Amino acid sequence: MPILTLLPSRVTVETKRTYIDWRGETRLVASPPTVFLSYASADRERVRHLVGTLEAEGIDVWWDREIPAGRNYSEFIADQLAQSDCVVVAWSQRSVKSEWVCEEAERGKRRRILIPVLIDDVVEAVPLGFGLLQAIDLQSWKGDSSASEFRTLVEAILSTVGKSEFDKEAIPAQVASTRAPNRHLPVVFGLCAAALMTVGLALLSNLYLTKDFPSTAASAALVTAPAPLGILLGCLLAVGAIAASMEAPNWLYKGLILGFGFEALAKGLSLLGESSGRTVAGALFWIAGGVVALAAAILAIRPVRKQLAAFRSHASGPPPVIMAVLILLGALLVVVATFVPFNVAHPGGQRSVIDQSALGVEPLATAAAALVAVALLYSGGRRLAAGVLVALGIGSTLLWIRYAGVPVLQWINNHDGVASPRAGGFLGVAGGLLILLGGWGLVSSHRRRTSASAEHGHALSPS
Repeated sequence: MPILTLLPSRVTVETKRTYIDWRGETRLVASPPTVFLSYASADRERVRHLVGTLEAEGIDVWWDREIPAGRNYSEFIADQLAQSDCVVVAWSQRSVKSEWVCEEAERGKRRRILIPVLIDDVVEAVPLGFGLLQAIDLQSWKGDSSASEFRTLVEAILSTVGKSEFDKEAIPAQVASTRAPNRHLPVVFGLCAAALMTVGLALLSNLYLTKDFPSTAASAALVTAPAPLGILLGCLLAVGAIAASMEAPNWLYKGLILGFGFEALAKGLSLLGESSGRTVAGALFWIAGGVVALAAAILAIRPVRKQLAAFRSHASGPPPVIMAVLILLGALLVVVATFVPFNVAHPGGQRSVIDQSALGVEPLATAAAALVAVALLYSGGRRLAAGVLVALGIGSTLLWIRYAGVPVLQWINNHDGVASPRAGGFLGVAGGLLILLGGWGLVSSHRRRTSASAEHGHALSPS
């Protein structure tokens, strides 16, 4: 069975009123090709990233849809095959023995729209009737959309769509370049964001690292330093994780840097009301660092529209309701804590975060971001939302540790009620922990679901 290593340098796909020209970059019409991916159930996790990468190119992949109520699964699969512009079969040690995969491949071959790919070295084991078809070797493909073998597959799909027996009404061309994005940019931007935050933290050292509150039993830095340090270290760890998985960055890591970037931005904005010029300068550096971190996240998600569409297609059922309830309850507690006094400032007086210049911006912004993350969660972006929520939960919890911790340290040293804790700080800590718990629960549920999918395999084809 020959292995396809190179297609002609020019592939032209024509419809009634437009065409697609290949000149070193993929060009797609407004209506994307529809691909039916045939594979063995045991290979589901192996082909998952191939699906996402194809969809990021603007190619619609049918590979794991639930059967509508009342439909026979074999008839439903046959309908999807008939409606597809192209059939891609993933030959592996398991799929070459699958009657379902062979039947699906045979239907694609009959219509001359079949593209075989190899994910295992099974050239000699491919079923009779398919050995003469050229196959694209993806055995060594690591998930890079700019890799030659993947670009060859995209070319083959576009070429096959042009030769399809379908006579679809052409759509006026909305040609868009899908040149592979520079995968190093998110890491570079993330490191720049961390550098800006580091400079900002140095300027804010008198506020977080060496702040001297009266009559504390220990250094106040024990409870004031964790919040900015946690955001900075979280951003660095997220960037490191993306760098370590450069070829296929995990959605969780993208969500983490998105969440920590937002926390840095909110923290900087909350400090703009301070009277000290040095503090305002530090706040501006944190705002800049947050914006650059958000840019790093957006670069990691590029192209945004296609990537979001890709991960929505991977969503399998609604997220756990209990997790959404925990997150919403946490956001509510954070809002309430902002208005509830967190300590006694002097005999007969109490202090709340909302009364402290612009400091209320940070917790209220975090609560609002948690609500947006829940909306993202229900729109199908479970892993991205989980990363955002974990970052928000960490940032919020560490912030409120300051408002709960300083009064506690003063109370331990005095016991006179002049400086003593009130409910606000503890409500805030509880709210932050609930947001963190909800985000972590989403991560854990995804891992359990992935393990179950790997065990049970394809939901449609009992292969």
